[in-house]
This record gives sequence, C-alpha cells and structure tokens, in this order.
Amino acid sequence: MAKKDDKPDDKAAPAKKGGGVMSTILAMVIITGLGVGAGGLFGIQAAQKIGPHAKPAAPAPAHDAHADSGKDNHKDKDKKKGPQLVSLPNMVTNLASPEKVWIRIEAAAVMESEEPERLAAQLAEDIVAYLRTVTLDQVQGGSGYQYLKEDLDERVRLRGKGKVRDLIVQSFIVE
Repeated sequence: MAKKDDKPDDKAAPAKKGGGVMSTILAMVIITGLGVGAGGLFGIQAAQKIGPHAKPAAPAPAHDAHADSGKDNHKDKDKKKGPQLVSLPNMVTNLASPEKVWIRIEAAAVMESEEPERLAAQLAEDIVAYLRTVTLDQVQGGSGYQYLKEDLDERVRLRGKGKVRDLIVQSFIVE
C-alpha cells in the first residue's frame, strides 16, 4: 500500500519569472552601448563624406568707403569658389506605373561649378527622365526611398562629372 506522503504534490511551486532589476539594468546598458557605437560610426562616415574640415577664414579687414571698387569685384569672384548649395528646380512628373500616380521632389545639390544654375537645370532634367522609368512599387516604404535616393545620388554624380558632391532631397511626395 502506498502511504499518503508518497503521492506526488499537485501544487508545485511556480517558477520564478525574469531576473528582476539587474537584468533590466543590464539590458539598458547594452542598448545604450549599441546606440553610442552606432552614433559614433555614423559620425565617422559623415565626416569622411564631407571631407577634411576647412579652417574658418580670417575675418576681413575693415573696409575703407573710398577704396577702389575693382578690388571688391575680385573678392566677390573668390567667394564663389568652393562648394555651394544650389537649389534644383522643383520636379513633378508621373511614374511609369501606374500612370495616374505623380511624384514631386524638391532637392538641392552641393556642387563646385562655374555655372551652378545651368548644371542644376541639367540635373533636374536627368532626375525627371529617371523618375518616369520608376514604378510605384519601387519607391514604396523606407527601403524603396533609400534605393531611389542612392540611384539619384549616382545619377547626379555621373551627370555632374565630378562637380557634384551630394544631392539633398528636401521633400518627396507621391500622390
């Protein structure tokens, strides 16, 4: 015969859940470390893309009101050298598929060009020609936008023949 003490205990103690405060703190430390590391890598990549930091120019000496104006014109020409942020004309076109869907992009380009307005117009024409070949499926979602941005960057750099450093998309609307 079995004794009353030999039967199994139906009311087993429930297992403890989680590690409590220490596991929460450890998780927060790990997430913070990953965030700091990702931010640092982004900063390094951004610094490499921008290029070496130029030292700020020395302040211009005080200008005499009676000075020769010919010297001022020469200074204005020197100021135009170097990279400039040039706004591209607004671009509106329909997509390849479906044809009733329109896209509007406002953008600017960082460029070093003697004729920035002319190059900006050429870049806008090239972007519109490319957008007419794109389907709605290709630009949907975050990854679609990322691929479109990469394609536009590549086209702008090729069309700019080394004079365009970057394309900045200011607005992107699909309707």
